[in-house]
Amino acid sequence: MALISCEECGKQVSDKAANCPHCGAPVEVTQNVTCEECSADYPATSDNCPNCGAPNDSLPATGEPAPTMGARPPATPAGPLAAPPQPEPVDTDGESDKRKKRSIIATGIFILFVIGIVASKIAATNNRERESKQFLDTMSAMSSSDRDTDTGSDAMAEAMEEDADVLPPRPVAPVTSSGSQRFDRANLIGQWTCHASTDIANHEGEFIYSADGTGTSSVYSAGQDNGTPFQSRLDLSTRWRLQGSNLVETVTGVEVRFFSVNGQQIYDRAFLYDRSKSLVGQEETSRITRLSGSQLTYRDSVGYETECRKGGMTGNS
Repeated sequence: MALISCEECGKQVSDKAANCPHCGAPVEVTQNVTCEECSADYPATSDNCPNCGAPNDSLPATGEPAPTMGARPPATPAGPLAAPPQPEPVDTDGESDKRKKRSIIATGIFILFVIGIVASKIAATNNRERESKQFLDTMSAMSSSDRDTDTGSDAMAEAMEEDADVLPPRPVAPVTSSGSQRFDRANLIGQWTCHASTDIANHEGEFIYSADGTGTSSVYSAGQDNGTPFQSRLDLSTRWRLQGSNLVETVTGVEVRFFSVNGQQIYDRAFLYDRSKSLVGQEETSRITRLSGSQLTYRDSVGYETECRKGGMTGNS
């Protein structure tokens, strides 16, 4: 028996062993050859005889493996060998790049989704505000000839939620004739509850005519303009005078209590103020057809009639 070096780990092992006891690699024993010149034995893998230097004629052609003794089959171990540990899965660069791309795509889709929601809400809000302001412009133009539509009070709104009788819009164009019939100014002084209907709205309100020639009114209006519902509550102050059968009033102040279009409250107070202040200074003339101590009826130039009874909303004074 001789000791040889293991080709795997380099440690000394017996040439009779089937496997290296250190690393378990199979032991292969190199075949010896006899030198034809000096008859010395040396490994068949040597190029020259180590004794005389004669070339080894038994070597195979270049590129072919040197002849070896047959490798002994590995001996069966006495006990079961422990299974080698399984390597942890390694994330390759390709898989990592794919995951990053999927994450970026998912994030981009989510951002687009959020942007779409926000944009749709902004567009809806802007559209609603635009429609409201367009409608309010129309109402403002009408208000230049409609004292009753552009006045209102908070108390009136609650009283008229279920039953909205209304005051008609009255154009600015004055009635030129003072009328042949004259009415007693004293009968007009006091508080009146009035109602009327027009083509687009119902109105109900309270009017107060004072002896000093000033007046106030509070009106709740509800109706539709081209299919768009609206509601308003406004307060109005005036200066008034009787000219024969004509009631002439000049607007001195307007306050918007609230204004809604299509169920949406308009909170832009500056915008409402700009529209309502255009009424200040306008003069309106209506023709009185009946005036007594308890009843007042007048008609505007368009033909809408307003009927009033003496007293407030809660009862006669």
